[in-house]
Amino acid sequence: VTRALQAAAVPQELISLFPVQSELSFSDYKILLEVNEKLSEKGLTSEGLIQSVSDQHDAILSDYERPDDEQKASILKLISQASQALIAPPPKEKSVISALWTFEEKDKFARKRVKGRTLTYEFSRMSKVVQDELDKAINEVLERNLSQ
Repeated sequence: VTRALQAAAVPQELISLFPVQSELSFSDYKILLEVNEKLSEKGLTSEGLIQSVSDQHDAILSDYERPDDEQKASILKLISQASQALIAPPPKEKSVISALWTFEEKDKFARKRVKGRTLTYEFSRMSKVVQDELDKAINEVLERNLSQ
């Protein structure tokens, strides 16, 4: 009964990828259901997944000498890998850091960090005089360019 409920919850498009559907076990249906739920969470459809694996799926099915259970395992693995690729978040953009000045001391630095449209200037171990001059220079540039 549980297998029938699991099978009913999985979209027919995913089940139709398997040439012998009677080979699917309870755990296989569970995997397919989890894949479908993850796709739904990301606003993706099973049709998109099927299109992305169609060439590899055809290659698996064209190997007539492969037993049904091996075909099933290969198709399940293909679906799992393709769904992970679709669901995975895009890689995070890395910051580009450039030194503004090099110092003798290793714990002292002045650098600029750019990440996307965010610009950050970082200073460490600067004297109060230098800090005040930097603040003044930054305020002058902002006043000159941003005041309307």
